[in-house]
Amino acid sequence: MQIEAFLLPIVLLPIVLLPTNLGLFQIGEPAWPEKLEQARFWIEGGDFQRAESYLAKETTDPSARGERLAGSLSLSATLQEKMGNFRAAERLYLRALGVLSRDLKDEQTTASVKNNLGELYRKIGQTSRAEKTLREAMTLADANHPALPVIAANLGIIHFERKEFTKSEEIFRKIIESRDREGSLDSGPGAAAMSNLAAVRYKRGSPSEGLQWAERAVRVWESIAPNSPVLAEGLRNCAVNLIGLQKYHQAGEVLQRGASIAIRRLGETHPLVSEIWRLQAEVLRKTGKGKESRQLIRLANKYEADHQRENALGGQVDLSALR
Repeated sequence: MQIEAFLLPIVLLPIVLLPTNLGLFQIGEPAWPEKLEQARFWIEGGDFQRAESYLAKETTDPSARGERLAGSLSLSATLQEKMGNFRAAERLYLRALGVLSRDLKDEQTTASVKNNLGELYRKIGQTSRAEKTLREAMTLADANHPALPVIAANLGIIHFERKEFTKSEEIFRKIIESRDREGSLDSGPGAAAMSNLAAVRYKRGSPSEGLQWAERAVRVWESIAPNSPVLAEGLRNCAVNLIGLQKYHQAGEVLQRGASIAIRRLGETHPLVSEIWRLQAEVLRKTGKGKESRQLIRLANKYEADHQRENALGGQVDLSALR
């Protein structure tokens, strides 16, 4: 069995949708920016139930318009994507783009939402559509837009999936060097870039270097997002490189920890859990436990097929018909 390396897409929790100039709002208006920021914090920390409860009310509130509605829709889409509900995420991202096009004409915010939508398309295998959407986002973002390196990183993932590993590695190293200079490497996007570089180094035959980057990324997530799904993703990338180094016992322990976090936060049918189980099955096979390995693969296949049926995306959506 060929061990796959995994890259971590960077999905922008829409900070840019929240107003930075509170003078834009009249005195007495509800403090929805602070509430959306709280929902964003819950999503980052993996507290999906609380975020979903709040955002469900916000996206159906008749008084929500413009920036408030676009922010709520985009956050809701990000939440649904993280929960593995891809069809719902696509609808919400498209609704957010419809609001932005109709009410705000905000190219910079639109760039952030298009980044997320492009990453969603990549995740469900629509690579050409993903690249088109990401390049649209790149065109919209100005030179100082905080989304620009994020969009570049997600294009780096597309290069990776096309086996253009040199281009992919160049992008991730540039992001790491830039964040290191700025003193922001120990952050979510910085950790994602390090974990992605770990996957590239594995694919290019250097699991030892890959493990160093993966472990450094995990240390960051343990500090800023303990027990969150993104930590489970980082642990998965550590395990890939440990398997490459034939350190099967260590890989099994890391995978057990990642699976525990992913199941607790996302449920056992989430795609991340299936990915971890497949790696765990390979560890079992390599250590002479073929029967247990086959059982785990069958279970992963079943849940993966169920999830794909539930999340088959539809065709084009008329943005003008969306609120």
